[in-house]
Amino acid sequence: MQRLLSLLRVSSRPALVENARGYGTRRESKPWKQRPNRKAKLALVLTEDVDKLGRRGHVVRVEHGYGRNWLLPQGKAVYATPDNMELYGAREEMQGSDSEADIAAFVKGVFAKHDISVTVPSEGGEWSVHEQHIAKELRRFCLHVPLDCIQLSKPITSIGAHPVFLTVDDENEISFTVNVVSRDTRQTGQYASEGYVAPLFITFQHNTSLAGYKHYLS
Repeated sequence: MQRLLSLLRVSSRPALVENARGYGTRRESKPWKQRPNRKAKLALVLTEDVDKLGRRGHVVRVEHGYGRNWLLPQGKAVYATPDNMELYGAREEMQGSDSEADIAAFVKGVFAKHDISVTVPSEGGEWSVHEQHIAKELRRFCLHVPLDCIQLSKPITSIGAHPVFLTVDDENEISFTVNVVSRDTRQTGQYASEGYVAPLFITFQHNTSLAGYKHYLS
């Protein structure tokens, strides 16, 4: 009986494996204690505009400490769950969609919910708006438009309304009206309470015909 118990105790021990030096080491399998991937960032949905990070409804990926110690406690962001993404109109929900109807609806929603603006720094000197300024702002809404698809007859250098065209393909072209408003107009008018610091900004008024629009998502 004692011999049987000793055999059972020996067989219940972890198996031994030899390392490079020939010493026996115990094999321990603890998959539940694997180290977390510290390089993976935290996906959050912004509940309000955050300077140098994004606007309300944007899905951002930040360091865990920054998200858990600042954004989440301050109420500036929530976890990027499906419910929260739907609640705040997160911009990643259209990724991977190929339907023209879905794409058109997505683009219409972007322009319906948000004013797309481009800030142009100026101190009374010369300034101009080029294709890259427009493309940069569109990227903030996950609309990645190549520069050669943005058609300007010439750089915008004056206050007022200017036509802009986005060429989708040979058969589809989307028109926008670019309104350049001066700093004085903004400070004394309806934008005075928004706290802008740049002298000029540009807003785009979308055309109602967006069928066939192709967006570019990274």
